[in-house]
Amino acid sequence: MRSRDDDDSDALDRSFTCGGLRYVEPYRRRVRVRVSKRHEGAFRDVLVNQVSKSEFAARNSDDVDAYWATALAARRVRCVIDALRKMPRGGEATEEMWTEMGVEHLDEFVPAGTLLEIERCVHERCVADAMPEIVFECEKTGLVVVEKPAGVPVLAGAAPGWQGYGNLAALTSALRRRRAAKDDAADETRRTKRARATGDAGKVWAVNRIDAPVSGIWLAATSPKLAAKANVWMSKTSLGKTYLALVRGAQIECGVRIDSPLAKDKESSLAVVSEKDGKPCATRVVVLQRRESEDVALVACRLESHGRYHQIRAHLSSIGHPIVFDSAYGDEDPESSYAGRAYADDAETRVVARKLAERRDAACAECDALIALTASDDATTKPLAAKRIHLHALRYQFSIRDVNYDLRSLRLPEFALDALGAAVSVDDVVARVDARVDEIESSRE
Repeated sequence: MRSRDDDDSDALDRSFTCGGLRYVEPYRRRVRVRVSKRHEGAFRDVLVNQVSKSEFAARNSDDVDAYWATALAARRVRCVIDALRKMPRGGEATEEMWTEMGVEHLDEFVPAGTLLEIERCVHERCVADAMPEIVFECEKTGLVVVEKPAGVPVLAGAAPGWQGYGNLAALTSALRRRRAAKDDAADETRRTKRARATGDAGKVWAVNRIDAPVSGIWLAATSPKLAAKANVWMSKTSLGKTYLALVRGAQIECGVRIDSPLAKDKESSLAVVSEKDGKPCATRVVVLQRRESEDVALVACRLESHGRYHQIRAHLSSIGHPIVFDSAYGDEDPESSYAGRAYADDAETRVVARKLAERRDAACAECDALIALTASDDATTKPLAAKRIHLHALRYQFSIRDVNYDLRSLRLPEFALDALGAAVSVDDVVARVDARVDEIESSRE
């Protein structure tokens, strides 16, 4: 397999689509993991208990011991024993500090602070094949506003300390990079100015997170520093965030304000109502249309503060009106809520099997497992991928340096158009929500 770890190819170079899903070609990458105090011990135990439980574990290997034996035999793992003692001031390890690890080292004691470097064949999870769109850019603040498709994660852990290529940030970076190259190909002066404005070859960093199944407006910035600043601006000067949702139960109360404090449950990774440990937050719900025959309602949800983890999803579920297709918070989970089945190959082109074979790593059990999966005629053996729920980020309002920003989605999601009609625009819905919230507030004064 060719190594593309250090080349300048981007997310679009490395990916292909099939059956409604985007795949990233397998690639090798060197990743580093520092052994924690909790996991120090025999080298075998460190690999199994710390490294294999990360996102970068071999998802299709039933025998973790065999997986690591193969990696060690191929000399894919090396370490700096007790790196904290050897490098008390940090910095990069010199070449002579590294020890190449083999199967003969499995029983050796590995202390906390040891630095592991693993050359890994990375197989990223499939995402929806829809592409993001850049809505707006501000050179002064470095803000990049993006229309996010459902089924694409903002960031996705592909390996320790590595987010990979099949995510919104990487795809947006690739789009900006290609647009800059096309626009400035014949103009050196403009190319130089563009490089300064776009940062590291068009790369963007996330300002906020949106759950992978959710669509709508998302904010990024052209440097880590600007992203951190924008996040602070949003939290301190937020004038509200508005989302659209299709919920179960046509009789949901219009104007209800849900202010239950929320905490993140460590075991389930879901938001739960907790008077003891929860953080304060509030969601205002405005009904836009009730569909009695289907027992669902289209609602607008306005966050009255910066927002908490899974706030809208948890708040709506807490009052008995979960978002349609949001199985994590109590709704059904039909196959139609996913973009497709992973590794369901095209019958004629066999593009998935061909791409995997081209990039096959002889030392990677996962390569062969996935190639075999594409050949299966039983669709149920292929995992569902790129889940989507009926929740859409419609509008963000905040201030930066006394300038008010009112950022809106490019379009309404299909579930909203089905309810309101194809002629209704984003501005129409925003105006309707604003008017309804004003009425509610006036009636309660």
